[in-house]
Amino acid sequence: MKLAVTSKKWKTKEIEALIVPIASKEHAPAGLPPLATQLLADAIKRKEFNGLKGEMLSFVMPITAGQTLRHVVFVGIGKPGHLDMVACAKMVAQVIRTVQSLK
Repeated sequence: MKLAVTSKKWKTKEIEALIVPIASKEHAPAGLPPLATQLLADAIKRKEFNGLKGEMLSFVMPITAGQTLRHVVFVGIGKPGHLDMVACAKMVAQVIRTVQSLK
């Protein structure tokens, strides 16, 4: 498993799993695949995901030609500006366990 963190533009042809941090009461950032954005919006609307610290929501993306992106994992980070290093380390460990379980 190779992990990379970036704030640059990414290409769905080059990754298998996308981990997206989401703060409380916020929506998907720009640049996500439209289906991932819609799935997150639906989950927020149904109150299945709120962006609370430690909350996780994952989706399997449909196979499309030329795309390797299979999983999108949304990770709640709580209130904007209130993420500390200990909580961040716990969330990273949780994300790694989740991604490993996705195979």
